[in-house]
Amino acid sequence: MPKRHKPTLMTIGEVAARVRHLAADPFALTERCRHWGKLGLIIPADRQAEGTGRHKLYDERAVYDAALLTVLADAGFEPGRHVAEAYFKPGRRLQIMEKMRWLLDAQHWARQARIFDWEQARARNKPLYLEVFLIPPGKYYIEVHNGTPKPIEEIAKRSKVDDPAKVRPTFSIRFDLGILFEGVAKSVKAEEDGEEAAVA
Repeated sequence: MPKRHKPTLMTIGEVAARVRHLAADPFALTERCRHWGKLGLIIPADRQAEGTGRHKLYDERAVYDAALLTVLADAGFEPGRHVAEAYFKPGRRLQIMEKMRWLLDAQHWARQARIFDWEQARARNKPLYLEVFLIPPGKYYIEVHNGTPKPIEEIAKRSKVDDPAKVRPTFSIRFDLGILFEGVAKSVKAEEDGEEAAVA
């Protein structure tokens, strides 16, 4: 019977260490990740560390979420801004959080793509993109594709819209998940190999 892989649980500092290679300012990344964790953009695993302070622990999914958020933040889209603003303006919380809905959905799509699409694309040497298409005012759709997104006409039909112009995005944000995931996977492996060498 094959040995079952035990998920590695990490502190937020260890999560940050695994995506540090992506950050423009690696030294500020731990605080940034801690902030995103407090805002619920990086979700902890169920277990907590024992002892003083009882730190939250995170699994591998958090590393990939942190990678996506780091790339966005360094491009000028500060992922936590609207979430933090919602805490200080409770009366406008729903309206403010709605502005971030595309990011939460993009994180979900990225997690799904890592589980269901990445290994297949990697084996076939194909690119894998996550693209968020933004349509003013406040609408969007998200797609995972290998380089060619679906035609606008198909999106319109799927959205039950008669006029394709109504679903034509003003701009899109495209993540190269293949490159992002490959870099994170190598970083995670290097960190885990280093920890095993230190124990031995």
